[in-house]
Amino acid sequence: MTYAGDLTGNVHCHPGFVEVRDRHCPRLGKLQHRYQAPTGKWTGGIVVSDARGHRSAGKLFAPTVTAETAPVVGLPGQGSPLDLATAATAPAPASPAM
Repeated sequence: MTYAGDLTGNVHCHPGFVEVRDRHCPRLGKLQHRYQAPTGKWTGGIVVSDARGHRSAGKLFAPTVTAETAPVVGLPGQGSPLDLATAATAPAPASPAM
């Protein structure tokens, strides 16, 4: 599903819609009238209002991505968050002078 793949039991989310999107969206994409506003932002064409993920209509025209279900080989597993490398450090707060 393009925008709400994490929803289950929703009448608007059905795996069969992927086939509909793949069949019709390439043709719809060619029919769009898109133009650049004076600010440089592209506008017009098919519009999507995605309040949850804030994704654009461009996602409709992107190739379908399938999930990789095979385990990754050759990488060690993560046992604990403490096993992760430190990404950033901050100095300890200074104690107030009395």
